[in-house]
Amino acid sequence: MTNETMTLPLGKDARFGESIDAMRAKLLDLGIGVEERAWLHPVAGAWSVNLRLEACPNLYTNGKGGSEGAALASAYGELFERLSTGYLLSDLYLPEAPLNGGFYHGPGEVWLESEMGSLRREALSPSLWDHFDPDEELEVRHFMDFNTGGAEGVCCLPFNREGGDSVLFPVAILENLYVSNGMAAGNTFLEAKVQALSEVVERYVKSRIIADGIALPDIPPSVLDRYPVVKSALAELESRGLVIYAKDASLGGLWPVVCIVAANPEDGGVFAAFGAHPMFGVALERTFTEMLQGRKELKGFPAPSFDDELVASPTNIEEHFVDSAGVLHWNFFKAAPDYPFTPWGLGEDKDCGRGGEYDTLVAQIHNEGFQIYSWVTDHLGMPCCRMVVPGMSEIYPVEDLLWENRSRQAEVRHSLLKLETLAPEEAEHLADLLEEGGWGPEASLCELVGVEVTAGCAWADGKVAEMITLVRLHSGDREGAARWSAMASQVDVPAKRRLFYRCLEARLEADTRGLSLPELSRIFGPEAERLTALALSGDTPFPFFEEPLASFLDKGPHSHITRCVRALRRSKA
Repeated sequence: MTNETMTLPLGKDARFGESIDAMRAKLLDLGIGVEERAWLHPVAGAWSVNLRLEACPNLYTNGKGGSEGAALASAYGELFERLSTGYLLSDLYLPEAPLNGGFYHGPGEVWLESEMGSLRREALSPSLWDHFDPDEELEVRHFMDFNTGGAEGVCCLPFNREGGDSVLFPVAILENLYVSNGMAAGNTFLEAKVQALSEVVERYVKSRIIADGIALPDIPPSVLDRYPVVKSALAELESRGLVIYAKDASLGGLWPVVCIVAANPEDGGVFAAFGAHPMFGVALERTFTEMLQGRKELKGFPAPSFDDELVASPTNIEEHFVDSAGVLHWNFFKAAPDYPFTPWGLGEDKDCGRGGEYDTLVAQIHNEGFQIYSWVTDHLGMPCCRMVVPGMSEIYPVEDLLWENRSRQAEVRHSLLKLETLAPEEAEHLADLLEEGGWGPEASLCELVGVEVTAGCAWADGKVAEMITLVRLHSGDREGAARWSAMASQVDVPAKRRLFYRCLEARLEADTRGLSLPELSRIFGPEAERLTALALSGDTPFPFFEEPLASFLDKGPHSHITRCVRALRRSKA
């Protein structure tokens, strides 16, 4: 890593090297190893890196910055924010009870009774209940956290309303609606909170601009001249054939947001990156480094569209949230911008401090009629926060609490963990859950339920279509099993399993017609016919999945994750 400046970076309360050293030392104390990998430096002034937990290839964070140190500090900061809030592990089944006064989700957590009456009295507030459950349709099952499936009731974390009292937020609301939005780690709590609110503002403004097809004004060359590193890097990208637009996304000076768009004439695709911070220069650099994070080139993105509904759809907005790969409206590129360029940003020459930055963000959010709630912790030795702004910072619509709730996945998990003992009526219920969940026949079973398994077993690449086939058959629904076996034979599974599902489909259809098919063995092979006979007889109801899913909780990658979780749950600053 090259030497970093000895002055404090803008917007930071410690030098990058100091931050990195401190976080590395804390991870060492916790016994958690990480790999610094996948470095990219596509142009001067843009670096990115990937941090991956050792022995856990699916657990990683990314960092970006204008230098090596900035990118590495960003990646470690993201790692700490996601370990401290539990987000890095939010897709995993972690039922083991914490020891010695530890916690499941975070310090100060409160477990409430599994009863709606008490939940409405003790969690949230009347106005928040009106926001999250306006028609009073939610049930207790909608508030079960994914990690434990409601091990001790409904888990809540204590959030403080800005300028008000403490409020208990159910973890299930956080993981269903807000995911990673509004999380941050910093050298101080104020630095973390500024970063978190900047992210909230960035994504809120980004969604408005994309959904409404707002045309933004250019940032004048005289303003870009003040940031020669970014200006030079953008010019280098243009020399490589890209068309670059640097835009003011403040919507008339209201919000501290910048947008940079790259168009690639080779394929007609366009890509928009956004960044926010009360200091204009910090927002500009964040936008530029965000555009290039993890990318060697900018190609393969969709062309603009005139389809208003497509561009404004939740699915397209989600695509922009995940990796900025969604569609932009052609209105974004119209000649006359919808707002004039408006100079904005706190004074960078003297750096007004995190207090001034925070007050600026809070004031604008309150002016828009939103309330801010925050949960802070330093139990891993790094100040971290989670900021929630109802009505503004949701990544998924509030309706998803009712219709797309992750409690469905937890319910599927409950059945799969006891698959080998399911009664026929329980198998039918599992099949219904899998069919109605909307995950698609290709969806991974283990990703769906949050269990890491050893590579090479059927569970490692098992698909929803396969399980529906087998549990339909086990429940006695041969017609449903025949229908789903046809789908299972089309998904990406090993040839041995594909042949089995084709043989099973043929056998079931033949039985329906009263036909004998003596050539099954010659066409699909004797092993496929043998497994089909065992499945139909009930002697081996779940071919390829005989090893209990629960057995993987104590071995292989999942057991390694469990050891990490033990260290995290007992850690106190």
